[in-house]
Amino acid sequence: MMTINSQAWNEVFNFHVDQNKLKKIENSKKKNFKEHIFNLSKQIACIRYLNEIQNLKLIFRKFKKDNKANFIDYSKFIDKESLDIDNKKMIKIIENKSNIIRLFENNPHLKLELEKICKENYEITEFCNGHDILNIFALSLKKAISNKNIAGIEIEDQLIIAYRYEDFKITKLYKSLRNWETKNSEYNLFID
Repeated sequence: MMTINSQAWNEVFNFHVDQNKLKKIENSKKKNFKEHIFNLSKQIACIRYLNEIQNLKLIFRKFKKDNKANFIDYSKFIDKESLDIDNKKMIKIIENKSNIIRLFENNPHLKLELEKICKENYEITEFCNGHDILNIFALSLKKAISNKNIAGIEIEDQLIIAYRYEDFKITKLYKSLRNWETKNSEYNLFID
């Protein structure tokens, strides 16, 4: 998430995006693109949070034998052209990946709890999962805002390469580490 909230995002984003398509999708959604994909990701984050507090054992990614992550198939519930999300399909995709069929259908109280979570106001940059955002961005590049076929993991690699020390220095994590370093003067975490 630190890379998504940095100048690195702007560089990678601008490299991949067709500006005409971007304007069209932003006009149709009446918000900027980044805000829209954060809102899409929030829907998944709400289920992740419910999973955590209720210990539902839902799976959002599995690892293959080669240690590559196999994420939920975002294209099965997010339209790659309009970038609209189908929450019912999303739940089914997550249930299927988890081998827990009709979990929400058989437990109406979970639907109510999920609705309650989704109505809450969270710090969206803290609440959402960076992998979800990057995979949604990769999906959007296929049709909505470009004509590129690139995986979320490739975008993640590009963000890591583009991320600068100056970007890190403005984060809460950096400030927290600097405060710790000041209180523990026998340790030098950074050489400036």
